[in-house]
Amino acid sequence: MMIPAVRTPGPLDVAVLVVAAVSVVIVAATGPVSRLRWAAAAAAAAFWLTPVVSAMLHGQELPVTTAAMAAVAVALIIGPPRSGAAVRVAVVVGLLVVVVSLGFGLLSATGIADGAFHSWGSYQRSVLGIPALKGIALHPNTLGQIAGTTLLILLTVATNARPRWWFWILPTLIVVTLLWTESRSSIGATLAAVVALYGVRRWPRLRPWVVAGAGMAVIVPPLVLATVGQVVDLSGLITGRQWPWFVAEALFVQSPLTGYGPDAFSAAFWDQQGGTPPPWEPLHAHNEVLEAAAQAGLIGLLTLVAVIAAALVPSFKRSGRAGALVTALVVMFGLLAGFEVVLGLTYFPASYLVPTILVAVLSCSTLPRLPRVLCDSGAPAAGRQSTVIV
Repeated sequence: MMIPAVRTPGPLDVAVLVVAAVSVVIVAATGPVSRLRWAAAAAAAAFWLTPVVSAMLHGQELPVTTAAMAAVAVALIIGPPRSGAAVRVAVVVGLLVVVVSLGFGLLSATGIADGAFHSWGSYQRSVLGIPALKGIALHPNTLGQIAGTTLLILLTVATNARPRWWFWILPTLIVVTLLWTESRSSIGATLAAVVALYGVRRWPRLRPWVVAGAGMAVIVPPLVLATVGQVVDLSGLITGRQWPWFVAEALFVQSPLTGYGPDAFSAAFWDQQGGTPPPWEPLHAHNEVLEAAAQAGLIGLLTLVAVIAAALVPSFKRSGRAGALVTALVVMFGLLAGFEVVLGLTYFPASYLVPTILVAVLSCSTLPRLPRVLCDSGAPAAGRQSTVIV
């Protein structure tokens, strides 16, 4: 889903929706699915279908992309819990995005290609004169989220094995790409998640506190702006995000039950706004909670709470490296959700990959092994680990 046509929506959206829906029917008919998994699937479906309902209520175009994502999420959640195929595919796709984006950036830096760096009109994000890399993800923050998530999974899968020395070239490429995005939110969240990944393995009793802190991080940034921001200038830290936060709050107040609809923050939305031109035209609310409130009001917030609750179950239930990975992902996405919309489908096609990877890992109770070719001779490969499933 890396091509702009997906956002139109295009035929590919419908194809994904059909394939995922058929997969759900096949999985449900061929094997037993636990009640907890059905509950988690229902929460995910409700969350991604809420914009469809909101669109119907507000007379807006139905967002086929969110319907497709809902079907994909349900298929992954009720799919075979002991198969690591989805996680392996997630790692491979994430690596492809990272490696291709890094190569694209190098070609653009040498003048052979063009378009790998983030720019908007005359504005170009850069640090020390080095432009921020967006690669094929169309935005540095999106590429940073993909790189960080892939790095966490790769480190976890390698935990119980002794990879050959050249295996670590892959994490190195990911780190280089992550730093080149210059996305402070992605870099900071990934660093915190890596600390949590190894910290929780070393001190398991810290897990409830770590998870609770990650959950609070989603709502902390707007709250800090509403309190401390009254006396301290935080504009440099939050880089203009106060504007979409204010807009999201206003849309929620106008329609607290169903929100504005999925057209909130779209190009058509900004075209309809009169009066003084806005400071900039954000494509989403830059906060997961405010995005749900703006698009679907209280209904959207309830479904967001439900899907977060479903994600917290494996973070408390699972043990070992699988539990540590889930906890690390909760930390990463909790921190990111305070400044970005990591579960929503933004105007950047590659952002579909981020929630899909998250759902795949949360749904899989068995992590894949490293291929033998990547492991030292005689070293035990990372074992399959059975854990409590959602």
